[in-house]
Amino acid sequence: MKSLALEMKLKKDLMNLKSPIIESPNIWGYRNKCEFACGLNGQVGFYLGRNEDGTVEIVSGKDCPHVSELMKKIALNFQEFLATLPFHGYDSLKEEGHFRQLVLRTSQRGEVMALVQFHPQQLSSEEISEACAAVYNFYQNLCLNERIKLSCGFFQLYSKRTVGIFPDDPIELIYGDSPYIYESLLNLTFRISITSFFQVNVPATEKLYKLIEDWCGLSESSVLLDICCGTGTIGLSLSSKVPKVIGLELVQSAVNDANFNASLNGINNVEFFCGHAEATLPRVLDKYASVSDCVGVVDPPRAGLHPSLIRAFRKSSLKKLIYVSCDYKQAKSNFINLCKEDGGAPPFELKKYCAVDLFPHTHHTELVLLFERN
Repeated sequence: MKSLALEMKLKKDLMNLKSPIIESPNIWGYRNKCEFACGLNGQVGFYLGRNEDGTVEIVSGKDCPHVSELMKKIALNFQEFLATLPFHGYDSLKEEGHFRQLVLRTSQRGEVMALVQFHPQQLSSEEISEACAAVYNFYQNLCLNERIKLSCGFFQLYSKRTVGIFPDDPIELIYGDSPYIYESLLNLTFRISITSFFQVNVPATEKLYKLIEDWCGLSESSVLLDICCGTGTIGLSLSSKVPKVIGLELVQSAVNDANFNASLNGINNVEFFCGHAEATLPRVLDKYASVSDCVGVVDPPRAGLHPSLIRAFRKSSLKKLIYVSCDYKQAKSNFINLCKEDGGAPPFELKKYCAVDLFPHTHHTELVLLFERN
């Protein structure tokens, strides 16, 4: 009952703390990453429907306003390419077919990264090699005939039912000399790999990070904790405002990218730790216990934070926490547990919130919430 009452209070607070939505500078073709599915019918586009209902279809993305003309052109070329092959697209319901998806990433510098995911089924190694060689020819055609600046092209064998790119399954670089592209964000340069997370709308992300900076209220005596830091974009973007940035991240490859990006930009006041944040956070806070102005920023996955990390926040000496949520419904329990009375450490209080439209033409936004306590 207490949690329900607190949830009602938070809803009331959100209604009273009125805030405009920060608009995206660009609403057309803004996505820098798209995953195009390949169907048995030869269509290359996006899933419509759900596997659970048995109603999945793949429809063209040619009319999607958030997909760039460059990506639409490459997807159409890939669809035409598939029609020339003895291999087929993939049926996710029957688990038949071979070509599963075409993943594209672009940068504001004009670079393009591509990955073709292929289900081997019962094919021989020779047939798989034939498919891989065909994909290489597709990449080469993009560069030579379509004049597309393809920096790197990958081929991945993947036979699991789940959808996505998983680094545990071998990803082979078959085109290009480097497995990375580079993106500019707030006058910094970031290296992006095929599996790394990077916000899909860079101009709107710059507005998001500016909002975070304003709410942090950083000074020459501040220490910034970038929790769930990924490749370090938030902490590195704000590093010039503080004497020290600490990044906490579970995935080692992301930490490697964060350290590389720090070095690439000549930033030397940052330190990244790999491990569960609930274990590393107390050690970091103990180290900086004498710092009165320690500010935390957390940008977790869509499902929010594990309850153990919320408990670690509550037990810590942290006074200010900025929470960035891409799905506030899934993260709702995090907000409640930060604010509820539990007889132990003092609760946080929701001070303000603001939505940033990182995903125009959808109902999604990034919700930024400021929590503070005495």
